[in-house]
Amino acid sequence: MGCLLLLLLLFVRTIDGGASASCLSSQASILLSIKENLHLSYGRLSSWGGNESDCCLWEGVECDPHTGHIIGLELPGKATIDNSDIAGSRIPPALFDLHQLQHLDLSGCDFNMSTIPSQLAQLSHLTHLNLSWAWFSGKVPDEISSLSNLVALDLSYTTGLLEIQDLVGFVKNFKQLKYLHMDYVRFNLSNLQEWGANLALALPNLRSLSLAFCDLEGILTPHIFKLPHLQALDLSNNNFHGELMPLFFPPESKLQSLHLQGNDLSGHLPNEIFRLPLLKVLDVGYNELLRVSLPTKLPMSRLEILNLGGIEFLGDLLRVWIVNLTSLVELELSNTNLSGSLPFSIANLADLTHLDLSQTRLSGCIDTLLLQKASVIVTFWKKLDSRH
Repeated sequence: MGCLLLLLLLFVRTIDGGASASCLSSQASILLSIKENLHLSYGRLSSWGGNESDCCLWEGVECDPHTGHIIGLELPGKATIDNSDIAGSRIPPALFDLHQLQHLDLSGCDFNMSTIPSQLAQLSHLTHLNLSWAWFSGKVPDEISSLSNLVALDLSYTTGLLEIQDLVGFVKNFKQLKYLHMDYVRFNLSNLQEWGANLALALPNLRSLSLAFCDLEGILTPHIFKLPHLQALDLSNNNFHGELMPLFFPPESKLQSLHLQGNDLSGHLPNEIFRLPLLKVLDVGYNELLRVSLPTKLPMSRLEILNLGGIEFLGDLLRVWIVNLTSLVELELSNTNLSGSLPFSIANLADLTHLDLSQTRLSGCIDTLLLQKASVIVTFWKKLDSRH
């Protein structure tokens, strides 16, 4: 009898687990109100209020399968000749009535330089918020910092129109945050020496941090680089100065992508950076005071993209270390003092699709084997000859 009851309970749970709730009528009404307050083109959101009555099946909508409440709204705008195929004077107020929303993506929409509404803080269940390329302006409301469940936040690419007064204070409640992208956002950093340490302390779970083109300045400190879970770091095109130290790059680092180009870094590029076991992208180009003195024996590397353009090489080392960078897809060495003959070993880089040797003193021939790869784009200084 007990076994029969257990089987019956398992059967009921299986049936219940397989059922999927339809969209609630109240939720459908909210979506239609949102649509009424947007300017749409190219058929966007045509399914909303169309032949399909279940709004869980409408474009960009995700529902909780048990309750029917909307938990995801993925509405990325697409660029058109005029602006975007989803536009509006502001985020429609009805959106803030989707109280169970967890994922919100309005990237690429055109909100006409309006401010980010503080009412977003009412969506307390949000874990993913993407407002990149959405043409907001002004101060990012402090209320957003109350969204303590955020795992991913992207406010990037508003071309300097957004401002956050206190970056560390803004993110202090985001203990679960893994992805923070704020390229082009302006910050007022009160402590230029400690901001990195304070940010690392506030966001211990970061996987990806992107703060490019933010007019940041000061000396880089090791704290950001040594976050235990960090996989991608982009601090490019700011005003950071000082040296990159070997202790920035512990051997247990999980870094896969590092962008530091366009700063004012100086000193020697640490060889330890080439020994990071997972690093695939390294871009430190156009730091004019940075020097590269690579060891004659580099370990076999996973690097796929390497940009050392615009920095000074100490010694003729190209032919020595290039042979171990067998995974390279893109190699940027333009505007460097490299000289001598071009090593034929470059032709052995089987995956190479982009090679920039422009504005160097290299001489000789571009190997026939390299040029025979139709996918390879080669940019070279006019003194180089092409052997076809």
